[in-house]
Amino acid sequence: MKEAPDDDKAWEALATKAALLNEAGHILMADGRCPDGDWADAAKTLRECSAVVLKKIDQKDAEGAQIAFQAMTKACAACHKVHRKQD
Repeated sequence: MKEAPDDDKAWEALATKAALLNEAGHILMADGRCPDGDWADAAKTLRECSAVVLKKIDQKDAEGAQIAFQAMTKACAACHKVHRKQD
């Protein structure tokens, strides 16, 4: 496990990043841009896991936040595998 943030400012910075990821999960579903179930499932997982990350950050539980973050990035990777354009 990576080390926990050193101070409240660092915890707040992590919370901001997690909140932005949570919002991204909503944006991915906006305006009819969802092309299929893979996308929808990944966006849902992004929202759910980032909410857990936020909760763990609020509790200053670095290990719990890291576990939730890892689950979240698996969903990101699964969707990217299906939808990322090949150059």
